[in-house]
Amino acid sequence: MKLMSLILALLLPMAAMADHIDNKWTLGVGAGMSVPLNNENFKDNFESDIAGSVWARYNMTHRWGLQLGYDRAEFNPSDESPIAHESMAMDNFSLMATLNFGHFGGFSPYVGAGLGLGIMNRMTVSSEQAEALGLEKRWYETTPKLRLGFDYALGKAMGVGFHVDWHYFQTEDDEGPDLNNAQVLVPMLAFNYSFGARNAAPSDSDGDGVSDKNDACPNTPSGTTVDSTGCVVKKMSDSDGDGVADADDKCPSTPAGKDVNAYGCAAKEVFSVKLDVKFDSGKAIVKSAYHDQIAQVGNFMKEHTGTTTEIEGHTDNTGKKSYNVWLSKKRAQAIRAYLIKEFGIDAGRLTAVGYGPDQPIADNGTRAGRAENRRVVASIKTEK
Repeated sequence: MKLMSLILALLLPMAAMADHIDNKWTLGVGAGMSVPLNNENFKDNFESDIAGSVWARYNMTHRWGLQLGYDRAEFNPSDESPIAHESMAMDNFSLMATLNFGHFGGFSPYVGAGLGLGIMNRMTVSSEQAEALGLEKRWYETTPKLRLGFDYALGKAMGVGFHVDWHYFQTEDDEGPDLNNAQVLVPMLAFNYSFGARNAAPSDSDGDGVSDKNDACPNTPSGTTVDSTGCVVKKMSDSDGDGVADADDKCPSTPAGKDVNAYGCAAKEVFSVKLDVKFDSGKAIVKSAYHDQIAQVGNFMKEHTGTTTEIEGHTDNTGKKSYNVWLSKKRAQAIRAYLIKEFGIDAGRLTAVGYGPDQPIADNGTRAGRAENRRVVASIKTEK
């Protein structure tokens, strides 16, 4: 007990917070009470007393750690206990794997499991008394250990928390079968200090915002606009010379000299937008998850009020053609209704047509081809 008090006195000034995911190492100290859990004879002979723990953990990843610890659990004798059972203590040196479940508003719940070497001591019985009673003053056992707890972060390095340890050990055989396989719970207030940065800031020699590790052009002049590889952004190509980059040009073959809109399309040109909207089998209900995708059409039509759009429904050739034509039209009508309701597009600017399997764009003989053919397309006609 004096040893544990001394350890706590030395380490408590370090006390503070929970593990920080960017730290490699964590030192911890805890203090609590030992609670004899089973069996009745064990609990009849011993009562709770002080318990403590110190540990060092190497955080291998943001979730997994490997922890080396020392635990001390002391037990007072009960009023009925004979001298052979007076004041016992368990010293446990353990190696434990820990799993952190993440960070929730500063709280970090975790679990741990491992094995230890438990040293059982009779504290008030001399070796001579123990020998006279046919007992051991000290003996050793393998001790499984579990831990369940949480930490609360006070900052990047410091933390406080609470955990409960479970220890399992065997008393010596001469104690009789009723004292074997004892279990102890140790609820404990814990303090942690984390240190050692896991990830140093990546070097960026040319200061372009791309780390040297990922920089394909490491000597880019200061102030140059670069892409994700660290290389100079090339001027976007514009094949038809209409002032709209090919990557954004919906009508990439507009004749030279045509006045075009932001999508590169001139008056009365038609371009298509494929909508990868999935429907439940046999259903024609548009799910809200596809709102942003349909918004490509809705927002364009709101911005360009002179446009009209035909919503085309297409299927593969599986099943009866008449059913596929009917279903493709129902799904096209569902997209049309969605554009009217959610984006306020005038109904007269939208038509819905079901083409069924008649306009495949891929081989219906393959699974991938059939998937390509099951599509909804918005064919937009631009007007001035």
